[in-house]
Amino acid sequence: MPYARGFTLPELLACLAIAAILLSISAPSLSSLYANNQQRTLVNQLLGALHYARGTAITTGVPVTLCGGPIACDGEAAWRSNLWVFHDPLRRGELPTQQSFLRVEYLPTGYHWQWRGFAQTRFLHLRGNGRLAGMNGTFTLCRKGEALRQVVLNVTGRAREEKPHSVDACQSGSDS
Repeated sequence: MPYARGFTLPELLACLAIAAILLSISAPSLSSLYANNQQRTLVNQLLGALHYARGTAITTGVPVTLCGGPIACDGEAAWRSNLWVFHDPLRRGELPTQQSFLRVEYLPTGYHWQWRGFAQTRFLHLRGNGRLAGMNGTFTLCRKGEALRQVVLNVTGRAREEKPHSVDACQSGSDS
């Protein structure tokens, strides 16, 4: 009688145990990889909105404002829920009711951007030439009071990414 080919039950259980051990070792690094990718995505989302706002201001010659808030610009330094980009010829940082926004970016729950500018405005205003209206500043990506990443803007409207320098960069806005 020919022998049947295959694996025995103890061999299969040993392979399964080894696979479970390897998976439990790699799980923490996979979760940190996921968190890092999500943060990178949020930075790219902000940079995209900034570049779009600057390009629109230069192309149309009309001032553009970028602000944050759930429904419209809420006047807070902590930008939660949405990032709004819109034409703002009056330079007030308020989304006019009769005028629709140009672009909106949605932020996931638990994250927010903390805006700190040279001027004490709670919105970012770009002139028709793409330059910031007399302000430079820093966006800090925050989660649970922790500063994760920063995007620094100079007065010409150009952005660069940095590691957070200040531990209290997220203190004036707490996460929900």
